[in-house]
Amino acid sequence: MDKNQAIGLGLIAVILFTYFGFFAEPYYEETEEQFEQEVASQSANQENRQTVERLEEVEETSEDSVSDSLRNAELNNRFGFFATSAQGEEKEYTLENDDIVIKVSSKGGEISYAELKGHRTYNDEPLVLLDDKSSDFNMNIPFLFGKVNINDLYFESPQAQVQKATGDTLKLQLIVRGDDNRSLTLDYVLPPSGHQIHKSIRTINLENQLADLPITIEWQNRLKPVERDLKISRTKTNFHYRTYEKGFQSLSASSEFDEKSAEQPVHWIGMKQKFFTTGLVNRSGSGFRAAEFSKSFDENDTTIEKTMNAKMNFNLKDGEQHLTYFFGPNDYKDLKAVAADFDENLDLGWIFLLKWINKYIVINVFHFLEKYIGNYGIIIALLALFIKIILLPLSYKSYMSMAKMRVVKPDIDEIKEKYGDDMQKVQTAQMELYRKAGVNPLSGCVPVLLQMPILFAMFYFFPNSVELRQESFLWAADLSTYDAIINLPFNIPLYGSHVSLFTILMTASTIVYTWSNQQLTAQSGPMKNIAYFLPITFMVFLNSFPAGLTFYYFVSNIITFGQQEIIRRFVDEDKVKKIMEENKKKNANKKKSKFQLRLEEAMKAAEEDKKKKSNKKK
Repeated sequence: MDKNQAIGLGLIAVILFTYFGFFAEPYYEETEEQFEQEVASQSANQENRQTVERLEEVEETSEDSVSDSLRNAELNNRFGFFATSAQGEEKEYTLENDDIVIKVSSKGGEISYAELKGHRTYNDEPLVLLDDKSSDFNMNIPFLFGKVNINDLYFESPQAQVQKATGDTLKLQLIVRGDDNRSLTLDYVLPPSGHQIHKSIRTINLENQLADLPITIEWQNRLKPVERDLKISRTKTNFHYRTYEKGFQSLSASSEFDEKSAEQPVHWIGMKQKFFTTGLVNRSGSGFRAAEFSKSFDENDTTIEKTMNAKMNFNLKDGEQHLTYFFGPNDYKDLKAVAADFDENLDLGWIFLLKWINKYIVINVFHFLEKYIGNYGIIIALLALFIKIILLPLSYKSYMSMAKMRVVKPDIDEIKEKYGDDMQKVQTAQMELYRKAGVNPLSGCVPVLLQMPILFAMFYFFPNSVELRQESFLWAADLSTYDAIINLPFNIPLYGSHVSLFTILMTASTIVYTWSNQQLTAQSGPMKNIAYFLPITFMVFLNSFPAGLTFYYFVSNIITFGQQEIIRRFVDEDKVKKIMEENKKKNANKKKSKFQLRLEEAMKAAEEDKKKKSNKKK
């Protein structure tokens, strides 16, 4: 190291020593004070922020407390001693038996879902008659402090799940509690099978709190479409009810809107669709008090078949009320077991005789065949055969009448040729011929008329038979609706936009049957043409009717052909002619009956009146 470098390092050492000795110490002291001040400042700021946050929390807590207080006051004012049950968490409880699935919501304690097992919609989805979106059910109870809608309250169940009562019967108990041991209990009981679920309403320590007003039920049910043809289904959907005084009642099925009021106690209500019914029955004896019903539909809304509204009042007798819900098919035996006249939800004909035939003959035979045969096309054919066997005596009598008319046809032709256009003499001579030969020209009509009630009974049975729903046979995919083999690109008035093959077969067989009969009768003139016109009319009219009905008529015609062929083999027309010749001789000098004399006088008067009118025109 040289001299200059040594002097430079020495000066640097002196400068560093002087700096740290005289300047560094005060610098460190000032930094610590600043540090302490900064720490104190940060601490103060943090305390201030915490204080502000605490103040904000206090303010929020105060606001929440005020809001809660207002809400509690509102709930107390609205629900009284049930205010604590106005808040909660909604749960669903499921009750299921062999035939239905029912769900009950803890909010309101009401049925929120009803599904039928063993049935599907037209597009193969579960058949749900009711759910929380389609049904609004409100029960308003008037207390001294005001009216409470029970469906705004949350019920609790003492059990963790649905319990079995006896055997496979299911029971669900829901309770909504108030203060001072006041409560409202709903008990649901579902039997092991069937489409009924029973509901009981009980009050505890509420008797003195109820106002002297009836409890009101308001139910709006927007029925879901479950059939393919919505237009036809709507014509079969209606609101039914029964009063104790007047019995079964209904709204107008055809109109878009209809409403009625019932001043008498109502036993039950039924929201009836084509094949299914949703109903509510009052089992307490006193029934629902004054009630109001209405139904409506929007033709352009395909999501709702019809909207049903019911408003009913009732009293809690001895603190209890017993109701029964029905969610099921329109099966006669099921409906009959629900309540008096509840089977009227199945339309079996408005004339008493038609109902009697369907209830006591057709349905029993049909269900008997169901036990042993699984194919409904075969069941329909056997039903037709059974009915034709019962009617065989009438068919025989009708054929004998036609045979007698064939025997006297040559004599009738002679009378017409002899008297020409003098209809009075022709008719008088014909009546005299019938009297002597022992022929009653109306005897062939009587057996046909006696068979008409059964013919029309089928007209009601098949379109409303839920047993045929979605059952296929041959080319018909569903016997409960028409069997369209061709869908037309246009609509023919009255006929429709499709072609039903069973209807065509029915019409063809009827025309052939008519032609066959006319070869065996003495009928002539315009009546012959009318006989051919009627089958064509029925073809147009029945084209949109169920395939089960037109198939039945077709089979019935075929069986009739067979019966006539058998009867013809046993009837000796030569023998009939011989008997009639003997009758002519026996009755030649026999006096005319008073009825025949009056009939001839009436015919003579009618002919003279006709001549007078003809002369006036001239």
